[in-house]
Amino acid sequence: PQHTLPVILRCAILGSPKRRLTIRDIYAAMEKKYPYYKTAGPAWKQSVRHHLSLNRLFERQPRPATDPGFGSYWTVNLNA
Repeated sequence: PQHTLPVILRCAILGSPKRRLTIRDIYAAMEKKYPYYKTAGPAWKQSVRHHLSLNRLFERQPRPATDPGFGSYWTVNLNA
């Protein structure tokens, strides 16, 4: 893809209906928009986790107890 990973992540999250995604949903959105990621091997997923964790643009939100499923949600901090 011609965009940087933070741009791709931001677009995936902000393009979702609730403007938040789980890590699995982020992977799926990236694979849908950029077929490259379907065949790129597992290393790109580690890069995604790295960027989400270290870039202040992204914030982790705990999943509410009333929301079944696995993992936290990731959002974009528009003030960063």
